[in-house]
Amino acid sequence: MVRLHRNQNGVTMMELMIITVIIGVLATMAAPSFFEYLPQLRTKAAVRDAISTLREARSLAISQKTDHGVFFDVVEGGYTLFANTSVPDQLTFSAEDSVVSRFNLGRDVYMNHTTLPANCVIFHPNGAASQSGTVSVNSGNYQSMYTIEISQATGFVKLHEGFWESGV
Repeated sequence: MVRLHRNQNGVTMMELMIITVIIGVLATMAAPSFFEYLPQLRTKAAVRDAISTLREARSLAISQKTDHGVFFDVVEGGYTLFANTSVPDQLTFSAEDSVVSRFNLGRDVYMNHTTLPANCVIFHPNGAASQSGTVSVNSGNYQSMYTIEISQATGFVKLHEGFWESGV
């Protein structure tokens, strides 16, 4: 008599249950550390968005041959990208300027310090900035802090981790 051998490939229901329990335990252990790291992620994302807006203002100034600027509202925790159209030599944001877009920093992200006069930087058509300065942003629990540096001569924007004061 010939015995047929059954192919035993596959997994049993018990093995699937054990794997599911192991994955659940690992996810439960990882969740608290992820939620502790979330404010740092939000802060870094908000800072990168602000840097992108500064770089966009510089690019618009060069491409459109018109001064463009960014005003940082420290009280409200936001910033405004604008075309400096009201008074060309005025190096501040005014109600007459043409607003390109407004942004908020987001939940639990705060702008706590700026060295920019009138909290504003204007980029000229040659790419230079109206002045050098820094903008400091931190998470609500101060676990992470970043400083954005703006160079007057070149208009370049840099990111520094932590509180950083330029030699302005």
